[in-house]
Amino acid sequence: MDATRYVVRPRSTTDALAESRLRNRVHPDDPISVEQIARNDRFLEAPRIFRHSLAAEERRSGELVATGSLYNSPWAFDPDRYQIGVLVDPAHQGGGIGRHLYLALEAVAAARHGTTLWSRVRTDEPRSVRFFERAGFVERRRTWDSRLDLAKPVPVAPARIRSDGTTEGVVFTTLSEEGASRPEVLHRLHRLESESATDDPRMAPTTPISFEQFLEITVRKPEFLPEGIFLARVGEEYVALTALSRVLSEPDTLHVDYTGTLRPHRGRGLGTELKRRSVEYARAAGYRFLRTENDSMNRPIWAINERLGFRPERTYIHGAKDLGGPGGGPSSA
Repeated sequence: MDATRYVVRPRSTTDALAESRLRNRVHPDDPISVEQIARNDRFLEAPRIFRHSLAAEERRSGELVATGSLYNSPWAFDPDRYQIGVLVDPAHQGGGIGRHLYLALEAVAAARHGTTLWSRVRTDEPRSVRFFERAGFVERRRTWDSRLDLAKPVPVAPARIRSDGTTEGVVFTTLSEEGASRPEVLHRLHRLESESATDDPRMAPTTPISFEQFLEITVRKPEFLPEGIFLARVGEEYVALTALSRVLSEPDTLHVDYTGTLRPHRGRGLGTELKRRSVEYARAAGYRFLRTENDSMNRPIWAINERLGFRPERTYIHGAKDLGGPGGGPSSA
């Protein structure tokens, strides 16, 4: 890195606007808002989460041209394992800024006796893939962003809910109908998401998030759409859900945030039925697209989305790097 051209400093929460512009220059097909970045900052302020972030500015213009971050995953918390990521403006790539930030962050993890780094790169960015591999990351899984064109007929209609008694006592409803402002409803919804997510595929065991964190990322965001959160209820217990939210940068699009079913109620077609209802709702409400993410380690949801007609748009490689700290090694990745 040319130290006469760039200056590296700690990243600040006041960088949210400049960072959103930077990220949208790097990934114009996947825009992010200032509010989303600010919300992510608040989410990572949990007491046990360690986070160390850097920013690089061009000295002449004062423009933010790169950022890097190292942090514990709130979703799969382990104090010795860290997510690491670096973002560099396309006009400044190839000058060593990204490598400088990455090595500085890796040194912090090593100084804290970290065992593992996790990272991800897009397959359509060869420079990033080469850096990922040369840095020593080993692929562990792939995810992809998918889109469903609601103007097209579903290629293979998903099976509707069975009428053989397996769903006796199940009530299909929405968060709007249940009362999105009722604390007891929100607590039951948080419990459903926490318990059903324990089997989500991750690089480490899932860590439940707190009720306050749940409110921050689900209810308090401007994308919140209570009539788009579809629930299966047995008595007073929510046992399955599919949650949609708005996409502020794409008014004709809804995002499928999460689909989950409690283990005792799986195999009854509840997830498929809720997915079907979410597609019907989006189409009837005049939306053009549904977006979601799929995981190579979660074949059941992947299969449902394929039947519905979701098609991949962007693919990510997720990998791990052993730092050789206490308890390190391939088994810890």
